[in-house]
Amino acid sequence: MCKRPEVAENGTVEQASVFATMARIIVLGLLSVALLLGMISSFIAFLPIPSFIGSENDDTSPLSAIGNTLFLVVLLCVVATTAAVLFAVAAYSGFLKPTWGWSPPAKRSRSTCRTRFNAKTATNNGPYDVIVVGSGIGGLTSAAVLSVLGYKVCVLEAHEIAGGATHEYHVGENTKYKFPSGLHYVIPHCEQVLQASCGAISPPVRFKKLGNEEGIYERIKLSRKCPTEEKEEEMGDLPIVNESQLRQELRRRFPGLIPQIVKYEKLATAVLTVFPLWSSLHALPWSVRSVLLRLVMPQIWWDYASRTAEDVLDELFADAPESQRENVLRLQAYLCGLWVDTGCAPHRVSFFMIAAVSLGFPHEGGAYPAGGPQEMPMALVQRVESAGGSVFVRAPVSQIMRDKVTGKATGVKMSEKYCGGVVIEAKHCVISACGWRNTSRLVNHGENNGTGSKAFPSLDELEVPQGEAFVMANVGIRGTPSDLKLECSNLWPQPAGDGMSIFDGVRAYLDDPLGVPVEDIPLMITFPTLKDRDHVVNQPQLAGYQTAQLLSLAKLEWFGTVEKAVETEGIDGRTPAWKHPARDEKYKELKEKWIARLKEAFLKYYPQLEGKIEMFDMATPLSIEHYLPTGSGSPIGLDVNGIENGDKCRFTDMSIMKKLDMKTSIPDLWITGQDTILCGVPLAQAAGLITAIRVAGPVGAARFVGRSLWLLLASLGEDKRNDQKASEKKVV
Repeated sequence: MCKRPEVAENGTVEQASVFATMARIIVLGLLSVALLLGMISSFIAFLPIPSFIGSENDDTSPLSAIGNTLFLVVLLCVVATTAAVLFAVAAYSGFLKPTWGWSPPAKRSRSTCRTRFNAKTATNNGPYDVIVVGSGIGGLTSAAVLSVLGYKVCVLEAHEIAGGATHEYHVGENTKYKFPSGLHYVIPHCEQVLQASCGAISPPVRFKKLGNEEGIYERIKLSRKCPTEEKEEEMGDLPIVNESQLRQELRRRFPGLIPQIVKYEKLATAVLTVFPLWSSLHALPWSVRSVLLRLVMPQIWWDYASRTAEDVLDELFADAPESQRENVLRLQAYLCGLWVDTGCAPHRVSFFMIAAVSLGFPHEGGAYPAGGPQEMPMALVQRVESAGGSVFVRAPVSQIMRDKVTGKATGVKMSEKYCGGVVIEAKHCVISACGWRNTSRLVNHGENNGTGSKAFPSLDELEVPQGEAFVMANVGIRGTPSDLKLECSNLWPQPAGDGMSIFDGVRAYLDDPLGVPVEDIPLMITFPTLKDRDHVVNQPQLAGYQTAQLLSLAKLEWFGTVEKAVETEGIDGRTPAWKHPARDEKYKELKEKWIARLKEAFLKYYPQLEGKIEMFDMATPLSIEHYLPTGSGSPIGLDVNGIENGDKCRFTDMSIMKKLDMKTSIPDLWITGQDTILCGVPLAQAAGLITAIRVAGPVGAARFVGRSLWLLLASLGEDKRNDQKASEKKVV
């Protein structure tokens, strides 16, 4: 069964790393101030200063006056820092409780995340300060943060349920099995980001760590065994518990490659260390950010974030002994083993992304929202609606409206076919959370509302492709985890070993996906019901029903083409997201072939499930394209590739970064979500938060940061005290 490591008694994720980080920041800040104070005081001591402030008769030099002023400034800094530390201690200890914090309603409305668009309701509930197009986690985070700051927000979602990649669904009429649409796991700190975004007095959703009884939450399996390996255990899966364990395990398995492992770790760590700086600079206007990127970003970022993983890894292992050739291939496969998480093939993906999934994720650990991913958008929608805002589904937007004179974004025009073409105005701004290319379509499609002096770039002007497409199988299994011998860890089978690199293995799969041996299909296999620690608690009647999902890279053209009318007629030229599009027999036959292949692969790795599978269905890239139209069937937004075949890299190309800035070239039009920073729920959350505080301006940002720090400190302190009480009870 699943045992959750490093988890507090009250069900919260252990916050030791957060406390340590806060303590380090406070200590370093105080030491810096003390050092500065000492230096200035020493300097002042050598000046001819008769008294501290000086009197009217004092004949002090200008230098002395400057020294006095600096001393006062430093003294004020010390007082302010001391006051901040005392306030933090008081908040953490429970002496200063933020009683004004928001709490979700005791009873959740059944229409939460499912309120259908109605022109009359939308009009009567207006006017709105901000309109958000798209209800992915980035858009909802922006909407919630702005609601906390007093803005009235309207969120418009084309699908029949809000949440984007965090919503859950049933397949057909079978309600026993519910599947997440895109969130497979996150990092523990998503809990604090969600709490801050909602302005909640305590976390509205708890995130609980993944892992089996030994703490293993990932296993990487190579499809081919090493012919020279004598110990069977050496050929087994590579388990991942945390970063330290992973480093030790790699050294144990590959003692002849330790110098190369050390080189990789140093380089990957150096690149990962720079990423928070690169991300945080998104909070600044492009005019400032562009200068700081050139001034403060280390050269190692520009050198390696733009290169492919294959290129860098081949360089790092070029000096390995020839006798270690097979081990080099296996080690490279293990380092790239979680590449499916990046949404880009390992021979194309940026080296930074491989560094992130190989060392970054193990450092933080995997986590999953208690109650399922849908709990995240539920909390955010409740926050928006509690502030007087609206979140509508079945609300396709056909155009972002602009003022004919100034070119400013003034609101949106709804679908003529499905929403009557009603126009909803925004007093402050419009935020697009539906992807960069969809934003371009919405701005440039339809009647000319006036472009002013600036225009939004066309689709072809962004020299970064959309991300890769996926196939995703949804499996319903009858039985309990113990009976089925299932554990709470993900399995990553990868085509590598016995002379074949992971790069060539994935290339072979992409060239002939139905022709390669079934064990050479690169996969992520995960079990949502086991990851959700509250699954049985909340739904005891479903204790004997388990779900599994298999994900693999795919190409949209393998399955057909998108509806051609989309490009000419916009949103009205496609089947709405709440209806299933018609599929021809050729598509259905191909889908059945894929289902048979994936089912064979699944039972190869979990033979004990033979005869236990009640349902096995699959979503193709066309399915993803139907709900998230990007033209490529990609769920991850823009690609995260390194520089290859003329494609530019979004992490290092200044012209690309300017186009992806949250503040667009259209006045009062912003974009947010995974296209602005990076794919994945945690970074989409961060993008939504940063977009909102930039919209709110410096004063609004300062208010939000101050409120959030107070709430988080008080909440962390409360959790710690509850843990201590629970521990004392356990001892007694």
